[in-house]
Amino acid sequence: MNNILESKRLYIRPFVFEDAKGIFKSWQSKKEAFQYLDSLPFEWLDESKVYIIERLPHYAKPFFFDWVIERKEDGALLGEINAAYSKRQHSVEIGYILNPEETRKGYMFEALQTVFSYFKTVPEIEIIYGKCVKENLASKRLMEKLGMQFLEEKDGLETYQLHLQ
Repeated sequence: MNNILESKRLYIRPFVFEDAKGIFKSWQSKKEAFQYLDSLPFEWLDESKVYIIERLPHYAKPFFFDWVIERKEDGALLGEINAAYSKRQHSVEIGYILNPEETRKGYMFEALQTVFSYFKTVPEIEIIYGKCVKENLASKRLMEKLGMQFLEEKDGLETYQLHLQ
């Protein structure tokens, strides 16, 4: 269930195979983009190709949320937003990553606002959760700016939530 979403400056859309080179160059190969994540950047373009190939079949599923962020102006691929759905909790847990060269320009805020608006139209989703390491001040500020509230801190990981209903 991945619709194409649109904001003033962005398309938030499902991945296509042709995105591999763009996402590799934009963030998947950049160490700075993974500073606060528990995974490592890719070393080869083929890893980005596999990354996309593995996602494509899941787009047919009703609660698979994974989007690439594309700038309308020039088609540049800026980042990614995904959300893991929990039927039991009627919630999603968001994750996001952005090209380090595109930070502090409001792109992720704009993209997440658009995604949150979309989630408000999905009756099965009542709560949005987000997590970040406590040292990631930019991510904490972003979630707070989006209206998310601090829930708890456990093992250096802070959880925020936003109730949609």
